[in-house]
Amino acid sequence: MKILAIGDIFGKTGREVIKNYLSQLKKEEEIDLIVANVENTTHGKGISFNHYKELKKYGIDIMTSGNHVFYLEETQKDMDKFVDLLRPLNSNPSHPGKGTICIEFKNKKIRITNLIGTTFMPMAAENPYFVLEKIINLRDYDLHLIDFHAEATAEKIALA
Repeated sequence: MKILAIGDIFGKTGREVIKNYLSQLKKEEEIDLIVANVENTTHGKGISFNHYKELKKYGIDIMTSGNHVFYLEETQKDMDKFVDLLRPLNSNPSHPGKGTICIEFKNKKIRITNLIGTTFMPMAAENPYFVLEKIINLRDYDLHLIDFHAEATAEKIALA
């Protein structure tokens, strides 16, 4: 199984790159599953429902985010329409949406979790290590992918 993880798709240029190259790359490299961070897809902050649908059309399977996920009011109000867009699991529990999902793909259970760091982040968040430990202990997956959206390199290294 080949999985492609794409970093931050930023604005119109990022969407155009996905539109122009993702299909070809997926075919040439025989990629099975595509996960992408989309929190800055719409004009550099947030993601609109139209851009969400556009990226789904281009082949992105699961979308992750970070501190800009709720920048647009429509995302805050209608998060349920964004079926496979994850918000940071350790963000405010009253935020709409889910921070982790487990999907079945090619006879494997794949869990995808979205976390956010706490250093230099304007969004208040729970300790990502404690939140992740709870998910790891579920052991309901064969493979676990984690998008850890963080500013501090030390925080990223510590999680790894």
